[in-house]
Amino acid sequence: MIAKTECTDSDPNPLTSRHILLVDDSPSVLRVTSRFLLMNCHTVVTAQNGCAGLEMLKETYGTPQQFDLVLTDMQMPGKYYFVIK
Repeated sequence: MIAKTECTDSDPNPLTSRHILLVDDSPSVLRVTSRFLLMNCHTVVTAQNGCAGLEMLKETYGTPQQFDLVLTDMQMPGKYYFVIK
């Protein structure tokens, strides 16, 4: 899922606004964390498992859509966080 910035600031600072990949197998964690990040002027893309997150990293690496930051759950079924790092 790709979520556009829902910034509460009228003029988000491009130097502090980040393109973030959020990976977690819990829909509630994805929803709450995404909302917090969006309110703080970031663009958020979510993945519900490590395999999907790793694929998104590979697809965007070296492109203008490359992620500035990856936030991931440390205990997920399938690919684990240490595979992504």
